[in-house]
Amino acid sequence: MELEGPFTTLVANIPDREQHDMTLRLDGFELPVRVRVRGKSRTRECEFPPLRLHFDKNDVKGTVFEGQHKLKLATHCRDRASAEINLLDELAAYRAFEAVSGAAFRTRLVRIRYIDAAHKSKRAVTVRYAFLIESIGELAGRINGTPLEVEGVRRSEINEAQAALVYMFQYMIGNTDWSLVRNEEDEECCHNLDLVEVDGSTYLIPYDFDLAGVVNAPYARPDPSLGLRSVRQRRYRGYCLPEPAHRRAIRHFVDRRRTILASAGSVPAADSDVARIVNYLDDFFDDTGKPDRLLARFERYCL
Repeated sequence: MELEGPFTTLVANIPDREQHDMTLRLDGFELPVRVRVRGKSRTRECEFPPLRLHFDKNDVKGTVFEGQHKLKLATHCRDRASAEINLLDELAAYRAFEAVSGAAFRTRLVRIRYIDAAHKSKRAVTVRYAFLIESIGELAGRINGTPLEVEGVRRSEINEAQAALVYMFQYMIGNTDWSLVRNEEDEECCHNLDLVEVDGSTYLIPYDFDLAGVVNAPYARPDPSLGLRSVRQRRYRGYCLPEPAHRRAIRHFVDRRRTILASAGSVPAADSDVARIVNYLDDFFDDTGKPDRLLARFERYCL
């Protein structure tokens, strides 16, 4: 895929979040697309921000993007090979949750040539991996649900089975950068969780795993209030659930252990990092062999 536009201007004006007209080329098609910066922590830490692509439905007819309107694009944080590996590690986390739950964002790995129109005469080209993330509308349609935009969610409204999987997944990948409470600067719940209503029950859909221990990005730091030395340390951050719900979730993960670990290898470009990812996840599965001890840990830190 090739994306050409005023990247120098876009990066220099990150706080403005303005849309920029760009051109996307793929499979012989040339499409107009509007591109803007998205994200929060990454815009503070990264040389190259994550992006959101906006399509006009008439422009994408007959292309691989037909039916799409807005898509998130996860990008390399910095212009170096290690940042690209971190990106692919995060993709492996998305794939791992797909192996856990059907209510998970699907992803598509892409190789992009970014052409900065401001330096077209010099052909300022950067070639990097990125991945596209399914829209919340499309995900909700797959599970016969409706996206929710609310200020908060009651515990009684949350689907217990899905919540148990989400809480345990976040623990497995060492991710504490999420919350069921909205940030002060946000108008909607929740932090790094989307909400979908299915048959009167609220499903939690996690996203953004760049600060997780399984990724271990160089800029990742745990919240000081948690008292953790490193993002590699796991901490349960979910609501307290009945013990049977946790035990069912543990069995669910154990039953899918092989599939979850294989998902790390489903990102071919991350082959050199697969062993590190698998070893980190294996530590979690070792703990599932002593469920009583694991449940005691959850009970100690649950909210």
